[in-house]
Amino acid sequence: MKTEPVQEQKTTIQVIERMVALLDALAKYPDPVSLKEL
Repeated sequence: MKTEPVQEQKTTIQVIERMVALLDALAKYPDPVSLKEL
């Protein structure tokens, strides 16, 4: 397994956290919603 530099690991974690926050926001709506409406 290749070890990633610390900065790259932080960037990966930040992207995942943003994705989860976006999914949480989308989950609050019962109907489909565009990203512009968030």
